[in-house]
Amino acid sequence: ERALTGEDDSRQATIETHDELNEFLVLHRWEYNSLMSEFQATEKARKMKVLDKASGFRTITQDAKEDLCLYLTPRLYKIHEFITKQGRKAMHLYIIERGEAVAYRDVDEPKTKSPRWAA
Repeated sequence: ERALTGEDDSRQATIETHDELNEFLVLHRWEYNSLMSEFQATEKARKMKVLDKASGFRTITQDAKEDLCLYLTPRLYKIHEFITKQGRKAMHLYIIERGEAVAYRDVDEPKTKSPRWAA
């Protein structure tokens, strides 16, 4: 709900019911903000825990990790699903939070596999 998240709390549209009986679930602004703050703190703590365990982020300052947490987006992948493929332009950094993945590359020789990575 955009009107609850910004400084400008003005509604950008009018809402009008069109059925005989309409039922809404309503959440007050202060309840919404309180719940969102709690959710964001929980998500940040979860992401910080992952970054603290990841070897590539051990030398980064806590402030930098906190900033990074703002941009990390959780994604779920099913077993045997390709996360990316060789030859595609690199657009994302992947950090395993839970599970296991194998990276491999095709070369002129038989397929070579790297060690398994797991969280």
